[in-house]
Amino acid sequence: MAQNLESVRTSASGTENNCNAHPPELDQDFNIFASTSLGDSQDKHTLLHNIGYLRGIRVNNNDGPQKLTRRVAKYVGDEPPFVEEINNFVTESITTRTERETNYVHSGWSLDATSAVTPWISSRIAAKNRPNEEGTWITRRTLVQRFRVRVSPEDLAPVPEFEAEIEAALEKSTIFQRFEAIYRALHKWGDVVPLEIEMGISSVFTDTEANMSQLPTEAPWNDTYHLCKIRTTRMARQACADVHLS
Repeated sequence: MAQNLESVRTSASGTENNCNAHPPELDQDFNIFASTSLGDSQDKHTLLHNIGYLRGIRVNNNDGPQKLTRRVAKYVGDEPPFVEEINNFVTESITTRTERETNYVHSGWSLDATSAVTPWISSRIAAKNRPNEEGTWITRRTLVQRFRVRVSPEDLAPVPEFEAEIEAALEKSTIFQRFEAIYRALHKWGDVVPLEIEMGISSVFTDTEANMSQLPTEAPWNDTYHLCKIRTTRMARQACADVHLS
């Protein structure tokens, strides 16, 4: 799931304005392709902490995921979580059929993660009584992937506070009271926990299929000045990308 997404104002040229005719030289300290070592366990701990590791995320809102501050799970595996250093540059186009899918993909989620909806989540989505417009949208994502974190669900356990709150909810006398108490608990702690997160830099561009078909075949997708002229589109630059669920 997601990730601690922070806005990145630096453009592909290393400046805040793509129209600057004389951009400064690239800051080597901010070279996302540079070799990085996470040999120090403290470095890995800091990285996991900064991305909201094991914190819950609400997914009952069609507008997009909502990251929470509470840590809902704890790691109980014999080996530490797998943190892999990667150097991937990926450009992809993702087609979505509902507004919900579109909003989550635009937020950096994979299509598989967006489609992972359990009966409990479905009921919480329905309780909001929000329309989920159907159509065809296209999201173009440019990703520079630097780290990947994978966690097995067998290596996770709920924190005692969350476990106690769910147990108390299940002990309510009526079905309605049990459902109500569980809804409150999930709203407080989140619906899901990420099992795989890819980190790096992303540039995301989303619009309807009809509008996309009218754009030039060859367009400067990394040029925010050009993209801002398109009135119907949504754009995002983020310091983290791609969430995968089990």
